[in-house]
Amino acid sequence: MGSPKQEELIIEIQKKYQAVYQGLGGSFDVYVGYVKRAPNWWIKNYLEWAYRIIKQPIRGRRQIHLVRFLINLLLKRY
Repeated sequence: MGSPKQEELIIEIQKKYQAVYQGLGGSFDVYVGYVKRAPNWWIKNYLEWAYRIIKQPIRGRRQIHLVRFLINLLLKRY
């Protein structure tokens, strides 16, 4: 479904059914085997998101803010 559709749906459901909701993003794709998980090195170094962008370049346009975050983190501009 993707963002922001996922969040908009959660807001609508929340109005009718009061509960805590969590968007899972691509977790289901990995769970059902549609998308392969990153190799262990990427996971251990908290870079699974970067691996997914490399493997699925279309994600890069939607998630460019993650790259900016990494650059700011590396440059210690928090």
